Amino acid sequence: SGIKTVFQLGDFGIWHGPWGDKYLSKLRAQLETCGDMRIFVTLGNHENYDLIDQMESDELGIKWPRHNIGLLPRPFRFTQGSYEFLSLGGAPSINYEDLTMGKNWWPQEQITDEEVDLAISGGPADIMFAHDAPDNGTRVVNDIIAHNPQGWSGAGTMYARVGRDRMTRAVQAVQPQVFMHGHFHEKDSGWLNYGEGTYPGVIHSIHMNGVPHNIAILDLEDIYSLEEAW
Repeated sequence: SGIKTVFQLGDFGIWHGPWGDKYLSKLRAQLETCGDMRIFVTLGNHENYDLIDQMESDELGIKWPRHNIGLLPRPFRFTQGSYEFLSLGGAPSINYEDLTMGKNWWPQEQITDEEVDLAISGGPADIMFAHDAPDNGTRVVNDIIAHNPQGWSGAGTMYARVGRDRMTRAVQAVQPQVFMHGHFHEKDSGWLNYGEGTYPGVIHSIHMNGVPHNIAILDLEDIYSLEEAW
């Protein structure tokens, strides 16, 4: 389809050991076979942040574990076409109590208030990429938050609440026309309400890897229509 740039919305898989290195090398080779395609990652919570913190950044703050794989800092603004984009990665692992710090859980996953303030300071953005969701997003995600079908603990849900509150504050200030996120492993679309006298934004939750509805095409000539690629 001629696409050269892919944006990935978190839980990308920056990991330690031979598996993590092999994954990046295989993806680098696959991108090269697709005509020098590049992928930019809005990081999620299932990433080795100790490893990421050790990587060098370029002049824009992007980290390149491979020449065609870029990890975006928090937050990160860029322009494509006539639109201003904002990437604000990170999210809380609701099951952090079952994980081990430095082995399969890293506290750097959580968005900080300082990062939210920095994201807001840049003013409005047209399109926003994230891993976590704000409050009052898609119906399916709202139901998951409200009913906790997997029975996560009170401490876990409170930890998740902190991250979602911060994402909500960023979204309500930036007021993107289009907001896209992962994290909840469900596909749905809806509206974001920014209050009286404002236009609503479109929100898309994207499904997880390996299942339908986890890949879509965003056409900059019609940003409100998301074409499902798989």
